[in-house]
Amino acid sequence: LWPNMVVLTTLQTYDEWTQRQGGGAGSGANAAGDARIIPFMQRYFRWQLDYPEQDFLLPFWQQQRAADNLASVYWLYTRTGEPWLLDLARKIHRRTANWTDGVANWHGVNISQSFRGPAVYWQQSGEERHRLAPYHRYDAVMNLYGQVPGGMFAADENARKGMTDPRQAAESCTMVEFMYSFEQLLAITGDSLWADRCEEIAFNSLPAAMTADFRAVRYLTSPNMISSDAASKAPGYENGGPMQLFDPRDHRCCQHNVGHGWPYFAEHLWMATADNGVAAVLYAPSEARVYVGSTAAPITLRTETHYPFEDEIKLTVQATKAVRFPLYFRVPRWSGRVWLSVNGGEEWVNGADAAGRFVRTEREWRDGDRVRLVFERSLRCCDWPRQHDSVSIAWGPLEFALDLDEQATRVRPDDVWHATELRAGRAWNFGFDQSDLNSLLETFQIRRRDWPRDDQPFTPASTPVFIEAPVRAGENSARLRISQFPQVCDGPQAHAWTPPPMPAKSTNGVATASACWREDTLSALDDGLEPESSEDYNVPRFTWWPRKGGNEWVQLDFPAARAVSEVQLYWFDDSQRGRCRAPASWRLFYKPSGAAGGAEWRPVKLRGGSEFGKAINAYNIAWFEPVETTALRIEAALRPEFCAGILEWRVK
Repeated sequence: LWPNMVVLTTLQTYDEWTQRQGGGAGSGANAAGDARIIPFMQRYFRWQLDYPEQDFLLPFWQQQRAADNLASVYWLYTRTGEPWLLDLARKIHRRTANWTDGVANWHGVNISQSFRGPAVYWQQSGEERHRLAPYHRYDAVMNLYGQVPGGMFAADENARKGMTDPRQAAESCTMVEFMYSFEQLLAITGDSLWADRCEEIAFNSLPAAMTADFRAVRYLTSPNMISSDAASKAPGYENGGPMQLFDPRDHRCCQHNVGHGWPYFAEHLWMATADNGVAAVLYAPSEARVYVGSTAAPITLRTETHYPFEDEIKLTVQATKAVRFPLYFRVPRWSGRVWLSVNGGEEWVNGADAAGRFVRTEREWRDGDRVRLVFERSLRCCDWPRQHDSVSIAWGPLEFALDLDEQATRVRPDDVWHATELRAGRAWNFGFDQSDLNSLLETFQIRRRDWPRDDQPFTPASTPVFIEAPVRAGENSARLRISQFPQVCDGPQAHAWTPPPMPAKSTNGVATASACWREDTLSALDDGLEPESSEDYNVPRFTWWPRKGGNEWVQLDFPAARAVSEVQLYWFDDSQRGRCRAPASWRLFYKPSGAAGGAEWRPVKLRGGSEFGKAINAYNIAWFEPVETTALRIEAALRPEFCAGILEWRVK
């Protein structure tokens, strides 16, 4: 049912759009718009309600993310009021992974998409634990893996123990799903904190994940990255393959999911309020048709701004007749004083106590009324004590990054849809002087340029705001960037940098196979990195993916003949999320030493009750009569509908 949840959301947006195009102020089956959506969703949810509960929303993906389904049920309920929909909602909640009591799964997109689920259900349950759960889950994840600028956390694909520093990355999928969760939580709770968090990603991390023309995306983006090429970064990143390459034709889910980041952001710029008013919750140039006041009168609100690159918001009201209603404006948490004026009248000034709240102004609004809103901001030095006391520099919602003079190289060139590698064109190993950190901000100078003619402010060359400092810096949407800087000092607090531990080089020989998935690696077979389980994503893996149900092989060719009498295999098994299992059966063959190059493979002879084991979460040890050989080969019969893989292959 998981793909259907995505389609339901599209149908909801389509229904709302067609209603507004038809001029209807109301909702439901009789509102102006496409009359097919509501009856279709009613039939589909009736089918879900009647579906046997023991077979409903089984693991893995749909069980984790079923709150998306739940939100669509509530969307329909607000339009029809049918009580049976609340019965279905309770059923969905019972079958959804438990995000109320803890982090149910450490997959990055699961976290960003699912942590909001309890608050979605809170609209029905009214239980405080459901409302508070997303706050607790967000804090737990960010305290462990999110001690970096840009609003994201390290999960490439999973959040992995010890992999927390600014070199670790987040999927583009995770960014857009995190934003969408924040937008929904803002609507449910009315807490402007979620809007601030949404802007962190929207104005810093998301633009860096795509090319400015939206023709290519990369799978992973990290706060500190000095190159963005096609080379595999495993095991630093969990997946092998070109995870950093800007590519229009690769990167699986991110290729599809990333497209909804900006549309959903635009869809949530304005929200209705319980007192028949409307609230500006996110800021961007826009034109919104809304229905306000006791008569639900239609008006249009036109916003002009270059926020977040400037502090001023200009709003114009368009209305056929005067209507009284309250208008709310969100004040970001980073804001100092706030200036608000209507029709050029006396400006209202508020202190920092307005930060994180909504400013309310109610009056009889008329056609042509104008509102001017200005936020006060200043540079901030953000400390990251859990990341070796590193620091970053922020200005309002923008995080700054070092200008690395991006050098682009096209890969698989095409006139329009080409892949691109980026490399730094200047030095990047800078830090801030710890002894002078308190006065550091005083040395920074905000510089401005004209707004770019192509309306593309999220590139290093055209950003309208940058700073000059002892370390040259540009804004954080740079695709190559150092946004988190070490503090440099002398004395007892200083320590020499040491490189991270690397996998052991193979001592067995050269590995080949009938197939190897491009994001996996043959070097995983004997890299010396010990798995904690068969589903350990912290170590590289070899798989025959996407082949299933057939016969496959993998072999090691030794540099010289050697005597062997034992192999140990640790099978890869991702049964909680994927389609890899231990094979149905396997055998081991050897090539005799001294034989001609075309010698046939010979099977080893097991001894001592040994067998070719298929256990998971442990080494499968096969003892056999000693042989003198130049190569070993494993032949595996894969299970129907499943692939197989190996995390480690020991030879003794």
